Amino acid sequence: MLQIPGRRIAWRTMSNGFTSGVVSFDSRSEQETEVILKIRSIFDSSNLSRRVEEYLGNFKRLVERAEGRA
Repeated sequence: MLQIPGRRIAWRTMSNGFTSGVVSFDSRSEQETEVILKIRSIFDSSNLSRRVEEYLGNFKRLVERAEGRA
């Protein structure tokens, strides 16, 4: 739906159970970035927590791999 490079990504979907969401990135220093995630979901809270943790772990690995290539 919306992407502001380096700042914000917003989406809306039904395919994976997350109906909509937004993730914002705010650089705090050279080494730290605050990440804020807001989502609407059809999952119950315990299932949602597990899925979010899994997706964020995948995202972290993707970012760290990209940094290693820079």
